[in-house]
Amino acid sequence: MGRRSDRWKKGSQFSEPNLVPVMNMIAILIPVLLMQQEYIKIAAIDVNTPIQAPPKASTPEPPKPDEKKLNLTLSVTSLGFYLHAGGEMLPGGEDTEEGNKVSIGKIDVEVWTALDKDTNEPVEVARIYEHKGKKYLDGVKPIEEQELAQRRSDMQAQNGANFQIQTDKDFNYAALNLRLARIKEAYKKEDKVFFNPEPNIPFWQVVRTMDASRNKIEKSIISPEKRATMQPDAIAAEEVRLAEENALFYKVIFGTVSVGG
Repeated sequence: MGRRSDRWKKGSQFSEPNLVPVMNMIAILIPVLLMQQEYIKIAAIDVNTPIQAPPKASTPEPPKPDEKKLNLTLSVTSLGFYLHAGGEMLPGGEDTEEGNKVSIGKIDVEVWTALDKDTNEPVEVARIYEHKGKKYLDGVKPIEEQELAQRRSDMQAQNGANFQIQTDKDFNYAALNLRLARIKEAYKKEDKVFFNPEPNIPFWQVVRTMDASRNKIEKSIISPEKRATMQPDAIAAEEVRLAEENALFYKVIFGTVSVGG
């Protein structure tokens, strides 16, 4: 009988598995799993509970002018300016003709015209407004009588008979500016105005109205004599203060037209 081969025994021997790759993978996965772990977050809110006490019998104080809501609305219409504050229309005063229901009516202004050299057509070169004895160039620029006379003389010398002075009805920008300055004194914290121009109002009149609403026409400035004695830092600080003092309602919010009493 022949001897059995030992090759079967050698092929059936059990060998231990190599666990090193598995352990390496577990060592890598453990930090990843810990990073993805969710934790419970607890937040605390400090609350002061009210103390129970008997009510005080007192009369509430009336709100101060600065604490009231102004809600200033300026409507620009073909009849003039309508001003509303606190939901009520501001009546016309010395700036408005008797019987006119607008807040500030229109006035007669001087319109200077001259012939354009290119088109040979008359064009407007300036408008002169008057309010309370003072003259204003284009409605928003104060001008002295002497300077105004010099400008008129220069225009006549340059254009001769082609220079004409006519009259026209226009808005009283100076009266509007003074009225808004008085309102600003009572409501110093207010800085916005709801602006409602009618669709047929020319763009240049809309712009001049906004100019009259943003800043005082009669601005407070540093006199040349005082400026010469001040340091640069003091001048800068004073200019900032004066800018705040001269500001009126510089935040313009466009809305819809609402007029009448």
